[in-house]
Amino acid sequence: KTKENQLRLLEAKKSIKIRLSKPEDTKAILEVHYDAVHHIASKDYNKQILNDWSPPVTAKRIIDYKKKLGKNEVTIVAEIGKNIVGFGKIVLEKNEIRAIYVSTKTKRKGVGTALLMKLEEIAKEKSIKKLNLESSITAEKFYNKNGYKNLEYRYFTLKTGRKMRSVKMIKKL
Repeated sequence: KTKENQLRLLEAKKSIKIRLSKPEDTKAILEVHYDAVHHIASKDYNKQILNDWSPPVTAKRIIDYKKKLGKNEVTIVAEIGKNIVGFGKIVLEKNEIRAIYVSTKTKRKGVGTALLMKLEEIAKEKSIKKLNLESSITAEKFYNKNGYKNLEYRYFTLKTGRKMRSVKMIKKL
């Protein structure tokens, strides 16, 4: 059974294409974000936190997101076929992984790992020696499996001022 799972994961990874995001990807990125937050993270956070963290995808939210695109961060997307199934962000000036989110349809199929590997590759190309991030409680195990070490548990302040549990993490590249 385990070998079958490993083979399926390898096949899925071959079909994942990672590329830089484009403005026309905005709606799909926000939809992946909403899906991941409201379905994957819902086991660790209450509805108020989930709604503050990722409000519904509206025309206003798409416009606001497009205004911030490329400002101090690099955003990449993962595609399978023509569908965006995940995205990741890195802020090079801060040596910080800002985000990795994966659609519920493709969770545990190597999409998150492929995104993380590409973000780390981008960091190495810029001679960055270590990366830090603030992880949700939900993603903590994912980052631990990929070599990130916990520094401290704390609270991340959302745009609304509400606080959500998080973990400060670091990895030497």
